[in-house]
Amino acid sequence: MARLVNRLEADRIRARRLSLSIGAAVLASPAFAFDGGGAPLLHSVTTRPAHSAARTFEPSFRGIDDVLSAATNGTRVFGAPSWLERQKVVADDGTMMEQFGWTITVAGDAVYVGAPFASVEGHARQGAVYVYAKVDGLWTQVQKLVASDGVGGENFGASVSVDGTTMLVGAIRATIGGNVDQGAAYVFDRSGGSWSEAQKLVADDGMESDDFGYALKVEGDTAIIGAPFVNDRQGAAYVFQSSGSGWTQTQKLLAGDAAPDDLYGVALAFEGSTALIGALSATIGENTDQGAVYVLTRSGNTWSEAQKLVADDGAASDRFGTAIGLSGGTAVISAIGATIDGNEGQGAAYVFDGAGGNWVRSGKLVAADGAASDNFGYSIALRGDTVLIGAPFAAVGENSAQGAAYVHARSGGAWSAGTKLVAGDGAATSFYGWSGALDEGVALVGSIGAAIGDNPFQGAVYVYATGSDDGIFCSGFEDGESGACAR
Repeated sequence: MARLVNRLEADRIRARRLSLSIGAAVLASPAFAFDGGGAPLLHSVTTRPAHSAARTFEPSFRGIDDVLSAATNGTRVFGAPSWLERQKVVADDGTMMEQFGWTITVAGDAVYVGAPFASVEGHARQGAVYVYAKVDGLWTQVQKLVASDGVGGENFGASVSVDGTTMLVGAIRATIGGNVDQGAAYVFDRSGGSWSEAQKLVADDGMESDDFGYALKVEGDTAIIGAPFVNDRQGAAYVFQSSGSGWTQTQKLLAGDAAPDDLYGVALAFEGSTALIGALSATIGENTDQGAVYVLTRSGNTWSEAQKLVADDGAASDRFGTAIGLSGGTAVISAIGATIDGNEGQGAAYVFDGAGGNWVRSGKLVAADGAASDNFGYSIALRGDTVLIGAPFAAVGENSAQGAAYVHARSGGAWSAGTKLVAGDGAATSFYGWSGALDEGVALVGSIGAAIGDNPFQGAVYVYATGSDDGIFCSGFEDGESGACAR
């Protein structure tokens, strides 16, 4: 979307952070563009008469004085910012090595952030979940949740899912009856604006090192909880139902062709009567660790395997099924080890459509500027026609593993090439993109390695919003004199 601005001074369009996607910037004559510091952004453009589009391209830049402009005869055309960094969220009581931002969930009017390595009352790596609500336009911490029986090393907060007044939190290294790292999931109920612990869920047949709770999802009266290290890392997922008075295990899900080391249950998503469960290390043909995703459907309260999804161009070590997004009959599934144009481990995300109950691949997303070992797809958040994909090992400039995230949007069945997000204050080993979440017009990106003050790996979450509410950027054309939106 372009903005046509007449006689608008540069300081009227300065933004703290600006990121434009392909097709978002439209330039008129003359045949160059520059930023606020005078550095050329584009040297050669096929020019046309003033006020007409010359071509589109993809700039991505940050800074107080960054301005994209092309001018002739008193007319400038500016690209609209796709996503603006609005806030950096950190734990009020954060300390080093907490890895705040390991997981992020947006539900209703709140944001939930897991910090599974947080120390609680001196117990290292016990873990916590932080709850944020909007106060005066900013996300503000309103509650910190910990397990009532928590001890060190349990990693409470490694996974979080919220639906309505129910929250499910994974503690993947919880010891159960002497079984180290069996794992557990805690149910919290909300009354008013406060959450309180209601129940602790464990697998009926749980064993040592199952990592129950590694991935989980709650929707209505159903919860599905992954335990990818069950039975020689074959993996399993457990279904729990709520009767109104408590949650009870009703089914154990296994892959129909399960094999050791598949890691079934490492990722999962479900919506209504459809569930997708990832097995990122599944062998396909002769390809070890190619990965697969299993589709299950529900009839009554019973889940049955309906389809097995694999990448049609998959290869060994792709790890298809690392992360899964599911929304309205569309699934986006990552393969973080995929080789792209010779770049091993650059990563890719595959789009599947499930119209009519048969899931068919309809697209493949990659980072236009991807490089080897980026692990694009490490996290996926899908909401309607927008997907947020993390690449936490991506280098940014000279900063190795600073990380990046990409927002792809679908229009008319086609997906955009993607807008690239990076932290305005990013540094090496920040692992920005480790997690992500989407809401209407809002994107949140976790950066577990972010140093806060003198605390390495305390972690942070960056909040982005589309457009602007400051009268500078808006949909459609802006008035040239006032800068206000012309609706």
